[in-house]
Amino acid sequence: MKILGYEIKPVTNYVERKQPDRVGSFTIYETQTEIIPAKIENFVESVIIAKSAYVQQRQFLYDMFQNAIDFDATLAALIDRRIESTAGKRLQYKVGDKEVDVSQTLIDTPEFREFIKDYIRMTVFWGMGLFEFNTRKWNDMELFSYQSIPIKHIDPYAEMVRTTQFSASADDVNYKELSNVIFSGSKDSFGLLQQLTLLALRKRAAINDWSKYTALAGTNFRIVKYRGAQLDKKQREAVLNKFANNTSGAVDLPSDIDVNSENQTSSSQNQLFENYVKYFDEQMTKLVLGSTMTMDAGSSRSQAEVHERSTESLFDADGVMVLNMLNYDFYDIGINMFGLPQGGRWSFVENATTKNMQQVELDLKLAELGYLFTSEEIKAKYNL
Repeated sequence: MKILGYEIKPVTNYVERKQPDRVGSFTIYETQTEIIPAKIENFVESVIIAKSAYVQQRQFLYDMFQNAIDFDATLAALIDRRIESTAGKRLQYKVGDKEVDVSQTLIDTPEFREFIKDYIRMTVFWGMGLFEFNTRKWNDMELFSYQSIPIKHIDPYAEMVRTTQFSASADDVNYKELSNVIFSGSKDSFGLLQQLTLLALRKRAAINDWSKYTALAGTNFRIVKYRGAQLDKKQREAVLNKFANNTSGAVDLPSDIDVNSENQTSSSQNQLFENYVKYFDEQMTKLVLGSTMTMDAGSSRSQAEVHERSTESLFDADGVMVLNMLNYDFYDIGINMFGLPQGGRWSFVENATTKNMQQVELDLKLAELGYLFTSEEIKAKYNL
């Protein structure tokens, strides 16, 4: 069919408009993470746009954060280790000295542990997060449930959840008006991923260069040597084509021409690339875990102990952050939605084995300084 001389063809392939998702009390049009070329200039532009004083567009930077995690196995593993070190600890809720049994409906539910992991992940690595709490039915019990709001839809300055990424609409919801919502982190923070993404980008560039070098160095170069008159370009190509098209293994060449194959691999060059990539892994490890020697072999015991204490201090700080959230931000929600008694406090259950090992190390150091323990003291202290 023609209209005004233009050929109009029926459209057979089309993309249906994405339907809105319901996330808790919020309606959003969630989009997939965009794969952005791993270039430093793209990252810098995304940071500038995200920190604009007028119209902030954070979704490009958040996409680059997610790209860094998706394409770097070391970074993903480091983040998981940092999170699991705190989320794996057992929590308890006490009123005075008495523990309140909320294990079935709260502490031991899979979603409660996932919430603790999400809270650490969003606050520490992404800079902020938003969580809405509710309950779900299971075996006649009201169990803990929550929703983590997609970060690209959070406008921390207007305190709104945007239906579309950082563009106002009539369906936007002010989360401060909801009593079952917790905002974590800071509206001006982009978390550890701002620095980690830059390291991951440089590492990806180094690995790309290494791959190109490996492909080139792994190729046998053919060197044409001739005696007598110089060969022109067509003659050289004719000689090399004989090798390229040969399948029998034997090639007849003029008596004044020799062709040799040489491999251009270089162990020193490979070592250079390996050390370069290792440098970025170490820098990411320092940012996430506070040290490197707790993961690498070859360090002395004293060095390893210092680095281990540095790592443990980060885990302790994450634990304090989680407890502050539970004891303050989550306090009213826990009472009103999950039936926790008033006046209680959240804390971690101390691991008895870890506590005993720490006490043993302290006692050994005291003994080295000349303090002598009686057999009665040892029996009482270690329940022997």
